[in-house]
Amino acid sequence: MDKENQKRNIPKILAFVFSGLLVSAVIILFLLNSQKTKNTAEFVTQDTSDSISENNLNQTGQQGKIDPTDEQDSSNGQQQNNNLDDNTVHSTIDLSSINHEKNKKTEKAEKTISESDSDSEDSDTSDSEGETTEPSTSEKSIYSLADYNYIALTFDDGPYDEVDLEILDLLNEYNAHATFFLVGSRIDYYQDTVKAIAEQGSEIANHSFNHPDLTTLSHEALLAEINLTNEKIKEYTGITPTMIRPPYGAYNDSVLEALPYPHIIWNHDTEDWRLRNANLISNSIENTRPGSVILMHSLFPETLEALKQSLPILYEQNYRFVTVSELYEIYEVPLIPHGIHNSPADELGIY
Repeated sequence: MDKENQKRNIPKILAFVFSGLLVSAVIILFLLNSQKTKNTAEFVTQDTSDSISENNLNQTGQQGKIDPTDEQDSSNGQQQNNNLDDNTVHSTIDLSSINHEKNKKTEKAEKTISESDSDSEDSDTSDSEGETTEPSTSEKSIYSLADYNYIALTFDDGPYDEVDLEILDLLNEYNAHATFFLVGSRIDYYQDTVKAIAEQGSEIANHSFNHPDLTTLSHEALLAEINLTNEKIKEYTGITPTMIRPPYGAYNDSVLEALPYPHIIWNHDTEDWRLRNANLISNSIENTRPGSVILMHSLFPETLEALKQSLPILYEQNYRFVTVSELYEIYEVPLIPHGIHNSPADELGIY
């Protein structure tokens, strides 16, 4: 009789065990998803403004100067500094404890840039003495300042799939590209988005690993912020970035001396980080000028909606959307390692 009862109970026992396993699996999946969501939420709630005005930089004693198109007054600047202090999310990874070999990776980057320039010069002088060679049609620039108004759309603080992937789709509609300044600590979470940016033909650049103020870091920590991000980007794309944008646009002589890359700032801040309103952001985007480098952020759906409104309008006005590197090439302004660049239009004194 007991054996018969045991046989009857076997299905119940199996069902109970299976239910327990199922519940455990659901809990594990929930915890994993919560961790990813938490990571995203921390970045979204961070006041991610890279737009520190010249007044703010002067207040903190930094030597770098930013000249946004719409400069904020000093009271707004002070409020912005307070927000940064209160809301910045600090990574649990202490990069200052990483002891890199003396400047090896930085020296390698500088060597790569100089070799690229040298190769270009060699090709120009390789013809026989006294001969002049016209570039072939394929070598000539495909861009024409006489026909179009070129601007560079740039996006900071990504990758973030919910916004970046739709931005890429929108760019494809206009046969356009942009420059994405990525934060290294986010790359593992959104590796497919990083790959998609590269595959679309847009430009990937370095925005540090933890988004700190680079002027506050030791030399070793400064190199770690850039080198680790470059390693992450190369891991998923095979590309090593050749440009950086310092978080908050903050730099000084020590930062410039340590990092052998062109430091890309901007001359047109959409203030999407502050406005968080598609119509207002759209108005800001459309208030651009040829040769501008436009600052936006990958974290805000409102920025995406603003682009959907603005790109058709700008396209009808003969604007074309290119990467930062392409924009400087079009205007024939060289990007200088250790140098600061706001926009080619500014550097040529067009405005």
